[in-house]
Amino acid sequence: MDKIALTKTWLHFKNQAGLVFSCRRYEEEYPNLDKVLSLKGHPIVLPKGMIEASDRAAVFAADKAGDPLVNVSLSNGRIKVTGEGLSGWYKEMKKVNYEGPSLSFLISSDLLKHVSEKYQEATIGETKLKAVGGAWEYVTVLGRPKEEGETEDEEENEEEPKPAKTGFRKKKMKQQDAED
Repeated sequence: MDKIALTKTWLHFKNQAGLVFSCRRYEEEYPNLDKVLSLKGHPIVLPKGMIEASDRAAVFAADKAGDPLVNVSLSNGRIKVTGEGLSGWYKEMKKVNYEGPSLSFLISSDLLKHVSEKYQEATIGETKLKAVGGAWEYVTVLGRPKEEGETEDEEENEEEPKPAKTGFRKKKMKQQDAED
């Protein structure tokens, strides 16, 4: 982009090819993100080889619909990355510098790879992962793995509404049968 135009509510950028990129401009005060960025958790030094482990687990996790999520488990100085799909599963364990409670979470394989590439250390809580580097603070929400014995069907049925009653239609149909 080599040209810029500023109005009260828009910021426009233009390049030599004529491409225009416009951004909405707001003059309100930016919201305080301290609650979102704060995290009570335990530090972790991400081990070497997490990028490759994430890639290998993603091969199997990609079989499922949606984003390929890998399961990450931390316990006793070890990190386990598991990818599971229709064609099989993959599990890789590595030593890790982590002194906190055992925990498991789901994360996008691409996101795990990105965090491992850009940061050597992070903080992990029960529901969030936070990595800090330079002027940037990166926070993401972690997925909850299914409990043992819990199936996807059970999760779907809990949220699924019950079908409407059809008593009125049956009564009307019986009246029509009687008239015929």
